[in-house]
Amino acid sequence: MPLHLAPLALLLASSPSFALPQTQTLLPVADARVSESSPDGNQGLDDTLRVRRESGGRYRSYLRFDLRGLSGRLRSARLRLYCTDGSPAGGGLFALADDGWSESGITWSSQPRGSAHRLAVLGEVVTARWVEIDVTAAVRTGTTVVFALAEGASSNSAYYSSREGAHPAELVVTPRGGGSGGGGGSAPVAEFSATPLTGAAPLQTVFTDQSSGQVASWSWSFGDGATSSAQHPVHLYANDGTYSVTLTVSGPDGAGTITKSGYVRVFSGSAGGVWTSAAELAALATTGSAWNALLAEANRATGTPNVADQDDDTDVRVLAKALVYARTGNGAYRDQVVDACVRAIGTEVGGRTLALGRNLIGYVLAADLVGLPAAQDTAFRAWLRVCLSETLDGKTLRSTHEERPNNWGTHAGASRAAVAAYLGDDAELARCAQVFRGWLGDRSAYAGFAYGDLSWQADPSRPVGINPRGATRNGHSIDGVVADDQRRAGGFTWPPPQENYVWEALQGALAQAVILSRTGYSAWEWEDQALLRAVRWLHEECAYPAEGDDTWQPHVVNRFYAMDFPAPIPSTPGKNVGWTDWTYPR
Repeated sequence: MPLHLAPLALLLASSPSFALPQTQTLLPVADARVSESSPDGNQGLDDTLRVRRESGGRYRSYLRFDLRGLSGRLRSARLRLYCTDGSPAGGGLFALADDGWSESGITWSSQPRGSAHRLAVLGEVVTARWVEIDVTAAVRTGTTVVFALAEGASSNSAYYSSREGAHPAELVVTPRGGGSGGGGGSAPVAEFSATPLTGAAPLQTVFTDQSSGQVASWSWSFGDGATSSAQHPVHLYANDGTYSVTLTVSGPDGAGTITKSGYVRVFSGSAGGVWTSAAELAALATTGSAWNALLAEANRATGTPNVADQDDDTDVRVLAKALVYARTGNGAYRDQVVDACVRAIGTEVGGRTLALGRNLIGYVLAADLVGLPAAQDTAFRAWLRVCLSETLDGKTLRSTHEERPNNWGTHAGASRAAVAAYLGDDAELARCAQVFRGWLGDRSAYAGFAYGDLSWQADPSRPVGINPRGATRNGHSIDGVVADDQRRAGGFTWPPPQENYVWEALQGALAQAVILSRTGYSAWEWEDQALLRAVRWLHEECAYPAEGDDTWQPHVVNRFYAMDFPAPIPSTPGKNVGWTDWTYPR
């Protein structure tokens, strides 16, 4: 079950209290750990808290502190945890609404399911050392506060002392000194969201204030020199760039500020490029492990293009050569790309549309980056037209996109969209967008897919590619499940199996979103940010981060959704595209 993120204003409840005179150290009034492998077992009296990420074997821990007897404004609040057994990943710390759970009664099945606010992601924690986290944003006097320690990025458990242990957790609260004329409470806590966060210039972004506490005024700085005093402003970003956004909220009890770095990303509407452009790549470094891995691949011999072979990786190598040419201007790489694109023509014959969907896109993106000579471009464009409608093993690229709601269809859709963008075929691109929106869950846009087993669908009578927001089955979240690929692991069961076909379906889906967003479609926002929900489900419910040739994907998700999913550098290119650890840095 996920920890659903929500504004802090929804999590803090107040009650009568007395003034806080000085720094105090509070101990938890309740704490407990819960185990996925023992869903109905209570471990509230154990002397350790525990977090671990492992499919079917996750641990989470909960702590409650009682500040209802205190009042006054806080200068700071720090949570201190004593590590009894270290780990490379100490877990994620969240603030939760208090649903009244008890130390002697809480279980995995009954753990809080309300909204959560992420406070920190703990890196390595060391045995016999205290870990200290600033939790000021989540703590107010006159309240109870609940913290959750959720699984991190490692199957190596992190243990902390519980209140039954020798070193219970501590909440150290410090009051604001002196002052008069306030409202008698804590300073407001600034928070906001925005949409869309990425797109071509000019980009209009809607900002929503989600601050908590008494707020009388708002001061926004959008990172491009513009400001606003509206509570929920709408701002137009005229130029390409990466913008940090700051909100300061003020009230009778003080002020609070939050800055989200690199929050809005705008690319040039005139820069062109199906996937990216030389103008954008010019701003990227030619040092570091991401660049070194890209360059090493570009320097390999091209090999023999074979679009009919679904396991051929010549296409992503050709893309690497095109990226290096676009960044460096070294003509030798361009010559190799031109040669490979010409030799790829016709090699799809004898294969299946899965191979065509996987392999075609790389050549299209590479050709777009280097600019084929006129004669070769004419032949290449004619071939692309053929690829859209050519029958391979009883299917075409178009029919596969429009009939298969799984990885076959998403790969076909990605290559189809790339071809449409390269050819400048607006009608073809619009059809791609319509089908993709239907796959994301908007059946009013398109509902012509042929689904397999429906046991992972939120509504089997109205199946979709990605389950809608809030979907559950037997008390478990299936919000964001890529249902027609998750079924490859069998019917609905819990804990959910880690099915690699889901990540492969997202390879094609993310590529479609990148291409469509560069041509003016708000694909990242469609169906309540369906792509983000899919990736979040894999991490939070399935405990299944990207591995191997899927590791290019979290770089894209982190870039376009301003997230921080585990994203290794260097990443491994996928079955269709790659090198996003360099092209789309967070």
